[in-house]
Amino acid sequence: MLLRRYLRQCRTIGINRVAHLHSRVSRRSYAVVASSLQEKNSNAAFDEEIDVLIVGSGGAGLAAALRCNALSLSSLVVEKTDKIGGTTALSGGGMWIPNNLYSKARGDNDSIENALTYMNHCIGNVGLASSPERRIAFLENAPRMLEFLKEQGYQGCASGQYPNYYPQLPGGEVPRCVEDVVFDARKIGSWFNLVRQGPLMPPVYTDEVGRPFKSATLLSNMIYAATIVKAGDMGDAIQVGGGVDAQLALMDDAWWGPSVIDPVTGQRFFLLFERGLPHSIIVDSSGKRFMNEAESYTDAGQAMYRRNRDVAAIPAWIILDSNHRKRYLFTTMPPRFIPKSALKSGFIVKSNTLEDLANQIGVNPQDLNDTVQRFGDMARRGIDDDFGRGGNVYDQFFADPKVKPNGSLGPIEKAPFYAVKVWPGDLGTKGGLLKDENAQVVGKSSKPIPGLYAAGNTTASVMGRCYPGPGSTLGPALTFSFIAVNHMAKNNI
Repeated sequence: MLLRRYLRQCRTIGINRVAHLHSRVSRRSYAVVASSLQEKNSNAAFDEEIDVLIVGSGGAGLAAALRCNALSLSSLVVEKTDKIGGTTALSGGGMWIPNNLYSKARGDNDSIENALTYMNHCIGNVGLASSPERRIAFLENAPRMLEFLKEQGYQGCASGQYPNYYPQLPGGEVPRCVEDVVFDARKIGSWFNLVRQGPLMPPVYTDEVGRPFKSATLLSNMIYAATIVKAGDMGDAIQVGGGVDAQLALMDDAWWGPSVIDPVTGQRFFLLFERGLPHSIIVDSSGKRFMNEAESYTDAGQAMYRRNRDVAAIPAWIILDSNHRKRYLFTTMPPRFIPKSALKSGFIVKSNTLEDLANQIGVNPQDLNDTVQRFGDMARRGIDDDFGRGGNVYDQFFADPKVKPNGSLGPIEKAPFYAVKVWPGDLGTKGGLLKDENAQVVGKSSKPIPGLYAAGNTTASVMGRCYPGPGSTLGPALTFSFIAVNHMAKNNI
């Protein structure tokens, strides 16, 4: 994992300290620390003085610590829980880095200008969180940040052909995801026991699908990727920001991810690829489709909320037929297998007829039947006239190439039929502290708060309300940490 490689570097090159803040440390204590940053001439006595205090040991925090060490700034990483890694440890580890060294080595033709064109088209105007200055700061520094990590021992690669999430937009044709290569965690010794454990990521191959899923980013989400907030993630930094009059932005949005919930265990599963496979649709409470099921997970979550304003769509229902269950993984269930407990608990509803299935889940039988019939007609032609599913490279990335004429479509026609509730889960907040292009937290005076920087999911995302491509959380998180420390060093803060 990317995180484990950070820890190896922590041990090798010497992050000054990783301290555990016990739960008795209050938000008020955090606020006191934050506000003290503004007191330039404080004469208060401290047990220890450091150049940079880093709150949180996720990717953003540890990347900042590495950069501090490289620039001869003393640092202290404080972590609220007894494990290191934060949300990063539960992610797939992918980073969206345009114009990166690994893509260049592969021969991809990318540039800052090309990536900016893409970001402008898919993000649009969402206010200061994703201003032109912030976008350019990200694009100029992301490749430099990655080169720095490589100098520190990071080993990465271009992530196959995992496409951008809007490949049809100008500038969207070049894949930009970077993954780390397999790493022997034994090399970090005793640090390993302190690392928050993410999901296992074995290669998965099914004859029915006809191709292996090897991407670490894909597999971590595909098999487990429960939309569960990590222990201790209570939004402390955002609340602390309010105590020092920091501006907030995008607090009404999140990195959405349609999910299903096991009613017995409470375990949540992120539907990354299931939505784009053939022989399946998602319907609202009336039994009608309302989106391109294969679109990016953030867009799908937003579609659920939009639809719910007019027709109940939270929860929605994913409808599958036996062709789907014969061929494809669904959450942790392999093809041809459904645990009896899943049926008994109501996690999966099963019926030999669509009419009975509709009655069981409380949707209009005629509307569901009409929806299924129309979808089947479009699937046989290979064109989704209603929502365009399967009409771009991203949709096809999760499709079944053996299904013709469109691997993302497929009639729902073979009994028995199945239904599972779908909820608009999330992978973290898009909202948070407003930072400028130097990663300085902006106060309500519209000026930077002296000495206070932020990066990662604590901040309002430079990606605005969309998800440009895989790794759009980690790429900016590490980049703005890199920017922050550079700014501190340059300005002797």
